[in-house]
Amino acid sequence: MPNDVAALLRILAELHAPDPSPAGLDCARALRDASDAVLLLDASQAHPLARDLDQVMAQAPLPQIRPFRDLLPLLDWQHAGLDNGRIRAEISIRMLTVELIGPDGLVFHPALRAGLFYQGPHLDYATRRHAAEESFVTLAGEARWSMRDGPLETRAAGELIHHPSLTPHRTVTGEQGLLAAWRWSGDIGWDGYEMIA
Repeated sequence: MPNDVAALLRILAELHAPDPSPAGLDCARALRDASDAVLLLDASQAHPLARDLDQVMAQAPLPQIRPFRDLLPLLDWQHAGLDNGRIRAEISIRMLTVELIGPDGLVFHPALRAGLFYQGPHLDYATRRHAAEESFVTLAGEARWSMRDGPLETRAAGELIHHPSLTPHRTVTGEQGLLAAWRWSGDIGWDGYEMIA
């Protein structure tokens, strides 16, 4: 199991490496470095939404991600923002995130956060902004994304989505859910996050 987690971190490093921002390269390097850590997961602790993760993984995921289908439900998934009310409960309860590296991650990193994000089908993750610079790479499923007041545009598996600091953005899923890799850099404190719609 530790080798599977290390392999996942190396794959995520490769997916973040094309991000043209310096922070994208820093994230790729940090994920590669984190893959050297000994990472143990409890195979008896599959998340209750493992079925949903499995369904989105059945929707033409990136080939590099397919081998991790059984590993994903064992990660420390949390409902994004539910514990402190950052995100409205009716949205948060249908989204999951896991921080793989960062201040609260499986592997500690003081200056960035990176992990995985799941958004359930037929969900409008309303307009929000945050101080952190952010990038997503779609791993499986698809979603429509917008920045500022722009139109919603469909992004499929493998596409990179970048949000500069404090840029309002929105994510809407359709029939499929969305599984994506994410990273935050710059001001990565949660107090810099707000929903604005």
